[in-house]
Amino acid sequence: MKMELSYQAYEALKDYFYSSTMLPLAAMILVEYVSEKEYDTLAYEANHIYRRLKEGHFFITGDEDVCFALLLALYVHAHKSGYIYDAMIEEIDAAYEQLRRDFPFHRNAMQSLSHVLYMCDGSLEDKLDNVNALYDELDEAGLHYGKDYEIVALGILANLGIERKQIVYDLLETDNFLKNQEGYGFLGYSRRTRLLHGVMICAAYYMNETTQLTSAFIIAVLLEIRAQQQAA
Repeated sequence: MKMELSYQAYEALKDYFYSSTMLPLAAMILVEYVSEKEYDTLAYEANHIYRRLKEGHFFITGDEDVCFALLLALYVHAHKSGYIYDAMIEEIDAAYEQLRRDFPFHRNAMQSLSHVLYMCDGSLEDKLDNVNALYDELDEAGLHYGKDYEIVALGILANLGIERKQIVYDLLETDNFLKNQEGYGFLGYSRRTRLLHGVMICAAYYMNETTQLTSAFIIAVLLEIRAQQQAA
């Protein structure tokens, strides 16, 4: 049954988006959150958001942003009414501009993070401060976290309402455990990947699996894996 619904959701999305490797994932997200009768409406809204995003950032808005546009459409659908997205786009753009200054040379990842931060609770200033503060505290603790798509996952973790010192402590404990496990030695996973795995473990413990941020977290991890594969 779920496969049939996923196919119907995929066909609805294809009416508004070109086929890509991310579209099947977007279809599964659609099935997870809305009823069959809402597929076309949400696909239309996602396309509207995607086009608005691309207008402002033409060269860095790609197929990975289709999933984020859908999550944003679902967020608006659940929390607000109508098709008024001006305030959302304004906040996302403001977040991106600040993140681009804080983490230069990672524009695509910062755009994805700006999408995710909109769906987190709190003021934009607080959400940005949470990301920077957690990143800096991890660095001070000797956990030198990456700045590509894995930082999207860290940005979500920073804005779950968990005390920052607790996150750092848990990540240190998790990293100390992982580095002594098979596959994480000299010829195994890199330290950067090990830290991402630690964030994934902590997120699984912290996060409410019914939230859209869970889907955003999974997308961020998949994008980071794809980026590492392309680099290799």
